[in-house]
Formats: sequence, structure tokens, C-alpha cells
Amino acid sequence: VYYYVYQDRQAIRLDTTTSIPRYVVNVSDQTAYGLDFSARWQPSKAFGMDFNAAWIDSTYKDYVTPEGRDMDGQPTGEPSWSFSAGANYTWALQDSGDLRLSLRHAYRGKRRCSDDSLTQGNCGQYPAFTIGGAQNRTDLQLGWSSPGDAWGVAVYANNLFDNQYVSGLHSYGTSVFGATGAGITEPRFYGLEVRYQF
Repeated sequence: VYYYVYQDRQAIRLDTTTSIPRYVVNVSDQTAYGLDFSARWQPSKAFGMDFNAAWIDSTYKDYVTPEGRDMDGQPTGEPSWSFSAGANYTWALQDSGDLRLSLRHAYRGKRRCSDDSLTQGNCGQYPAFTIGGAQNRTDLQLGWSSPGDAWGVAVYANNLFDNQYVSGLHSYGTSVFGATGAGITEPRFYGLEVRYQF
């Protein structure tokens, strides 16, 4: 359980009060309180599970945007809930090392939008997509380690189900170039990892 009070917290934001929008460092007072929970269960030497959860209520305490919006009491954009859960299983291969399979899923709730969210491009509903909606990601890894764990090799797939989301709009070039950019979360990604300890 925690409670935070931020005074003059610095953040980068888009200032739209000029003819050409620009990014500036801005300060605001914020309050946040919440709860973090973590649990791990190891029913056997080979199998283990873990679970993590977080809840937060983060709001502006004293802040007026350059456009004149009074943000006092409005959410800062942090989602209320986030969860993650993982499981792993290890096969002991005697003199041939260990084989380990790991699976992890993470959930991040939808962002809590404010009156300034649309201007900043980090929260909103559009006909073709949503910004700031809930997100899911699943990672899978299969790895082998040598006896004594001196070295190992693993194959993995991050974002296994290829869940991609629009993370934000970048409208700073709209008035100049007539185009708006967008940030996208990373797609499914496969990889090979080799490690050696010395």
C-alpha cells in the first residue's frame, strides 16, 4: 500500500498554443495512492507459478495546461489496474542439463482519460482504432542450460498472439506537413538467445 505526493513533477507534453506545436517540459503537482500485490507458488521442484497485481489512483492536484485547462482532480492517464501471471516447468535431463519452458501473460487496463488527453494524443476513441485501451501480451520461452548452468540457449516468442495497439498520436507535424503520425506497440517477435557465464 502506498501514497505519493509529487510537487513540480516534470513531464514532456505537446504545447499547442503556438502556430507550430512544440514539445516542452512542464511541471505539475500530483497525488497517487494504490496497492501492489505479488505471490509465488512452487508446488514442486520442477513447476512454479507467480502472480502480480497493481491498482493505482493517480490524479493532478494543482495543474493548469498552457491552453488554460484546469486539471485539478483529473486522472493523469495511468490505468487503474494491471496484472501479470507466469508459469514455468523444468525438465531435469540428468547429465545433459535442464530444459525449461516459461509462459507469461500481462494485462494493462485502459488509460484513465482527462480533458487534455485528446490534445496530447494519448487517449481517445476513433472510428478505426482506440488509443489508451486495455492491452494484453503473452511471452513464451523454451531454454536449455548445461550442467552447472555454465551456458545455455533459448528460443522465445514475445507478444505471441501479435496483439498490437496504437500507443499515441503525434500531431506536432499536422499544421506544418498536414499529416499525423502514430506510435504502435511492437509486433510479435521471435528470437534466439545464447548465454555463457565466465
